[in-house]
Amino acid sequence: MFKISEFSRLSMVSLKTLRYYDQIGILKLGKVDHDTGYRYYSADQLLDLNRILQLQFQAQMQSQSEKTIINVLPPRRLQLKLLLFNKNKLLLQKTNRA
Repeated sequence: MFKISEFSRLSMVSLKTLRYYDQIGILKLGKVDHDTGYRYYSADQLLDLNRILQLQFQAQMQSQSEKTIINVLPPRRLQLKLLLFNKNKLLLQKTNRA
């Protein structure tokens, strides 16, 4: 398990972004030490974060090619909506396979 600061350094993602991802449910904490309040992530979550970053990149590429959508929604909001859409799509696919 990595403290959030170590995980941030390894992944090159800011602490603020990691906290935000936890808050909106994209990347939940692996563990919280209730005595110290320290936040921990597992090594497996580096793979999850990598996938999120890939989806963000894809959303950026898609948003560059779809100018009309960008005019309707701010790019950051569009990226998050696409991330949530893709996450939900994957969950539905996993549910349907079970």
